[in-house]
Amino acid sequence: MLFTLATDEDVDEIEKIYEYAVKTIGELGIDQWQNGYPCKESIIEDLGKQRLYVCRDPSGVIGVCAVIKDGEPAYNNIYGGNWLTNGKYITIHRFAVAGRSRRCGAGTFMIKRIESMAAEEGFPSIRIDTHDGNVPMRSMLNASEFTHCGTINLASGDERAAYEKLVKLPRLSKRTKNVLGTLSFLAVFFVVAAILSVNLGSACPSYLIFHICCPFCGMTRAHLAALRLDFSDAFFYHPVFFLGVPYLLLLIFDEAFPKKLKKIRKWTIIVITLIILIVYFIRICRFGVDFFN
Repeated sequence: MLFTLATDEDVDEIEKIYEYAVKTIGELGIDQWQNGYPCKESIIEDLGKQRLYVCRDPSGVIGVCAVIKDGEPAYNNIYGGNWLTNGKYITIHRFAVAGRSRRCGAGTFMIKRIESMAAEEGFPSIRIDTHDGNVPMRSMLNASEFTHCGTINLASGDERAAYEKLVKLPRLSKRTKNVLGTLSFLAVFFVVAAILSVNLGSACPSYLIFHICCPFCGMTRAHLAALRLDFSDAFFYHPVFFLGVPYLLLLIFDEAFPKKLKKIRKWTIIVITLIILIVYFIRICRFGVDFFN
């Protein structure tokens, strides 16, 4: 089985899964999901927000759920108990399994994958709610080691049993590992560049091979000069050297940026690239293609 983001091609199968879930929940004699929800509109909305996940096996989509990472307003108040944590959490909504895959472990598999996702992204817990009379769902949550924390009220005013599961976080989060990995890469890069510069007269592969300075030529020497607090030489070696490290960090730390900042990151990279290219062509026009020869 695989747990992946849903695609537009999955919509028809997801609709059938929800239709089956609505039917089976109705047979329990409860009013959960008996008012036209979830519907195709909610599927499209979840798809658009890239929070709709599906469980697949060779036969197709066998499970679906929405994984929400920015909180749930209905969880701000809980009655008859308390949440296990007070910080950020992942919310699971619209959780359903296909009829042909009941009792095959698809639901438990999805929970485990969401737990892995939470651990990788630094979320200390997972929360979910269900109808008090939804015995199959509550049994699965209990089997998956969720804790019944109390009761919450949906926006409609309906009451739901609230559950939370603690997530065992790694000592170093994925984001921290990325930061340490990038810093290590930069350290090795600058050491190697410095050695090449001293022994070969240039650290620029473009110049060593083609005798043409690249847009980043002088960047390493500029940073080394800046570390010596010799900013006059730093700006001489590369007039926009101070954009070098932020540029690398923006390129490498794609996963570290929240979705709402992805567009800002993209345009910042474009602007910095244009600035570096403009400076490059000005230097070529003024000093020639081998301006550090």
